[in-house]
Amino acid sequence: MGAAVTSATPRPAHSPPNPPNSPGSKEILLDWYPNTSLDFNEETRAKKRNKFGSHKFVYTREQMDELKGWFSAEIKARFPEGEVLYFTLSSGRRKHPTKAR
Repeated sequence: MGAAVTSATPRPAHSPPNPPNSPGSKEILLDWYPNTSLDFNEETRAKKRNKFGSHKFVYTREQMDELKGWFSAEIKARFPEGEVLYFTLSSGRRKHPTKAR
């Protein structure tokens, strides 16, 4: 019997930003859903940077708090024994779900 051998391709140390002519998420989503009612106005969003120097526009903390409250209430109404363990925040540090208790 031989040992299993796996070959892993090394991952780059960081992800490069989109090339100048490459569409970003906003353009792709607007292309897929041209009649969406979602607000893609960058002036009403918070700017979130990642560790690689790129950024994205996300809901503000206040909007996320409101969304979290709504989803939590709806889940509780439909699944009384259910519990929201994780909710992604738009900005700032988020607490690990098991350490936040």
